[in-house]
Amino acid sequence: MTEKFNTALFDGQISRRQVLWGLASAGLGAAVLSQFGGVAFAASEGGTLTANMKDPPNFDIIGNSTSWVILTLGPCYNGLITNNPEKPDELIGELADSWEVSADGKLVTFKLHDKVQFHDGMPFTSADVKHTFDLVRNPPEGTASIRQSSLSAIDRIETPDKLTVEFHLKRPQPSFLPLLATGWMVVMPKHILERDGNMQKEVIGTGPFKFKDYQRGVRLDLVRNDSYFQADRPRLDGITYFVAEDPSTLDAYFQTGQILFYNEMSSDSGLRFEKDTEHGLKVQRVVALNPTAITLNGRKAPLDDKRVRQAISYAIDRNEAIKLLEQGQAQIGGFIPPGRYALPQDKLLQMPGYGAEVEQNQEKARKLLAEAGHPNGLKLRMLVRKNINHEERAVMVQGQLARVGIEVALDVQESAMFFDNFNAANFDLVSQGGIAYPVNDPDVVFGSIHTSGPANISGVTNAELDKLFEEQALETDVAKRTAIAHRMEEIALDECSRIVLFYQNKFVGHSAKVSGYVATGNPDDSSRMANVALTA
Repeated sequence: MTEKFNTALFDGQISRRQVLWGLASAGLGAAVLSQFGGVAFAASEGGTLTANMKDPPNFDIIGNSTSWVILTLGPCYNGLITNNPEKPDELIGELADSWEVSADGKLVTFKLHDKVQFHDGMPFTSADVKHTFDLVRNPPEGTASIRQSSLSAIDRIETPDKLTVEFHLKRPQPSFLPLLATGWMVVMPKHILERDGNMQKEVIGTGPFKFKDYQRGVRLDLVRNDSYFQADRPRLDGITYFVAEDPSTLDAYFQTGQILFYNEMSSDSGLRFEKDTEHGLKVQRVVALNPTAITLNGRKAPLDDKRVRQAISYAIDRNEAIKLLEQGQAQIGGFIPPGRYALPQDKLLQMPGYGAEVEQNQEKARKLLAEAGHPNGLKLRMLVRKNINHEERAVMVQGQLARVGIEVALDVQESAMFFDNFNAANFDLVSQGGIAYPVNDPDVVFGSIHTSGPANISGVTNAELDKLFEEQALETDVAKRTAIAHRMEEIALDECSRIVLFYQNKFVGHSAKVSGYVATGNPDDSSRMANVALTA
């Protein structure tokens, strides 16, 4: 099976949450204002895009998980392949001219572009690809690699010549190419990694933009890479990111044109700016890949009883959760995000807690609790990260479960202690935010929750799901693999190890002067900015 592709040409009202944010960040507006002082923002005066950002911990793409690293530095790098933003299910080449997958699915061979240079003038070769992904999948002791598990199927990487890379896999992995196409899977220079061990302080890639300057707490500047291997890209002279976090301040600067691109826009702001017809603003709305959920600890009583877990799912009114927490800006879904492999809506509504009849669901929850030996209800403890979004979600769940006799005590903890207890499964329930699915693929989704999955925090196992997981990894027929994914979804939703509340709508705002940007369910994958342009 051979696939050849051309190189990429793309790359109303104030809510309670806004009031809380405003109170929490009072006094920050003046500090943000000073950061913009004296800067020319007009799109027609030099082709520099202005956008918002938060300070990244450092520049290390391998060791960081916060999106602000890749959203700001992604334009400086390339991957082997990427997603076509206009057709999200299609993969297109970046550093790879073409690639071939063997008949047994265990060998993927990439042919690379010739005469590509890193920003420091050093040539790009297959050795850089091998060194980068060997470091990601097998980091030395003391080196963090956040996406190590994504490349766990690789047995070895070989480089027959300077423009050929071979990935030998331990098993067929249907999600392997989509995973390589995600925004974080960039190729870094071997000569820098060998010298320094990481890229915490250096930003040297092959991408359409070059790093110019960074002032922590103030701004980060990128400039056009005039030696970029795609001769007609990038279309901007540069990008300037301003450090700003207060939502009301960001809203004001976006409305007045002082930032032309608005990352991580809240749903409140997105809805308001969608209706704004006076300031030349555009808002793109997409469904996020990451579900908002709560996880149940099936390792101990009473949650080791599936009937109790199902009762909790029946007691959760997902439509009410969307209305209260997201102002209606979310979609109901299962373990697999909305898309090709998701369970059809009619089947989803048959799963525990997904039916529209709230009172019937609550009665079913009470009946299940009684059958499990808890006719008078029970008491549980929910671990909650100290954060307004997590706390609001926990209070909502607490109130809904109380309606069926489940009393939930909220244990709110600062981040460090929260993650210690979360990783140790020291909870009954945990208010869990966005679960990171780098790609919308059953191999990734269920790879994290099957019996030996690295993120099976609940401890719930199912032998049939494990068997189907292995089957889907070998299935190359999309229709047959989709059918397997649907059955896996039904099993997982019946087990109720994780209660998926919804999938948020994501909002990205930009001036009408900005063209060439297409938002995706994972904004990290849309960070290259090579096709973005400004008009007067």
